[in-house]
Amino acid sequence: MWVLLWGDLSLYTIVLGFAFGYAVLWLFARLRGHDTLWNAYGRRLFGLFTFGIYFFGQLVKSNWQIARQILSPGLDIDPRIIRYDVTGLSTAEITILSNAITLTPGTLVIDSRTRGDRTLLYIHCLFAEDRETQIEEIDTLRHHMERDVFFKGPPTPTAIATRGTLA
Repeated sequence: MWVLLWGDLSLYTIVLGFAFGYAVLWLFARLRGHDTLWNAYGRRLFGLFTFGIYFFGQLVKSNWQIARQILSPGLDIDPRIIRYDVTGLSTAEITILSNAITLTPGTLVIDSRTRGDRTLLYIHCLFAEDRETQIEEIDTLRHHMERDVFFKGPPTPTAIATRGTLA
């Protein structure tokens, strides 16, 4: 609405509109005595910002790893397909986690299946020397997503890695 009001689609206008809207929310929350509403918005914004910074760091790290592999002679990869349990996550959470994994260079979600009462993601990892380390990285991404975006407690995932097979 702010951009339409000013008729200018620039970063400055968007940031200014966001700040103005946030100030209006804060003012109305204070006037009506709803500090919890303000805290919820502040917490949500901080959580999204925190996840964005964490995910950007993961993108930089993964891009550096891919660039180093491309520029070095030989092929020093250790591909692996990991079956990762996402039981207990909502459809939106599974979609966001899958997209975050796929956006990170060197990893790709190739399938999502429900078997009985379990939901599994099949993830191809290009640099997975150690199964436990790769699962810990995915667990960390999941933890950040659950904590910063969906405000849940620490995850309790179980993941099973298989090498070279989808069975």
